[in-house]
Amino acid sequence: MNNVISCKYRLAAFDLDGTLLGPDATISTANRAAVERLHQAGVEIVLASGRHHASMVDIAKSVPCVRWVVSAQGGEVADVDRRKRLYDAFLEPTLAAKAVALGFKLGFSPIVYADDDVRASTEDDGVRYYAQLAGRIPTGYTPEALLKGSIFKIVWIGHNPAQFEALATVPELAALTATKVRTHQRIFEIVPPGVTKGTALAVLAAHLGVDPRDAVVFGDGENDLPMFDWAGTSVAMPHGWAAARERATFVAPPGPPETALARGIEQLLAKQS
Repeated sequence: MNNVISCKYRLAAFDLDGTLLGPDATISTANRAAVERLHQAGVEIVLASGRHHASMVDIAKSVPCVRWVVSAQGGEVADVDRRKRLYDAFLEPTLAAKAVALGFKLGFSPIVYADDDVRASTEDDGVRYYAQLAGRIPTGYTPEALLKGSIFKIVWIGHNPAQFEALATVPELAALTATKVRTHQRIFEIVPPGVTKGTALAVLAAHLGVDPRDAVVFGDGENDLPMFDWAGTSVAMPHGWAAARERATFVAPPGPPETALARGIEQLLAKQS
């Protein structure tokens, strides 16, 4: 392949877990090279994840072409060093408190995404699982201090499938005015109403003067659907959730999950020629 290509897109946004990152939570050589090809073609490279900015910064800095990060499921848009924040959205304090209390009541392990930290008030299997998955151990807080300051979202870590199956019948959850999305087999999130990766990318694109039709996004989960709907082109990973594969413009070719993104980029470039 030639190192330098022409590309009709001006912005490309990448989900992290299951997309840019492989099953071992690292960026494969093939994925890194494919992203770099887009950058060399003049495409703005953006990371868009449910992770806290603090859990994304090292990954972003390992890909030198990344300038902008969408974090906390669309709750924040900032540059990599977080010196320039274009946008943030926080839960109303009463809503955050209700979400934490309800999570405990339903047997989940609540994790709090505060502006400055990822927090937990317990140390159980769910919290330990989250730490292993996110590569970040939540800071321990007392229940009284858990919700102090600005809160991006509440994350519930589940322990068995039955917990998630029962959520559709929980009236207290239905009554919460918030964006509610399952983002992993064991994770359910409560985010400020109307906040998604798609709304955050719209803010960033407006700042950069990029039309959504000139953007391409890559993802694998249901939380990626809003950015699929926003962008002119979307690419789902072949191992991704069924809803993502169905909603995307196209699905990357089958093969090892750690190089699925690279295959998706290759197919994207082939389709435009």
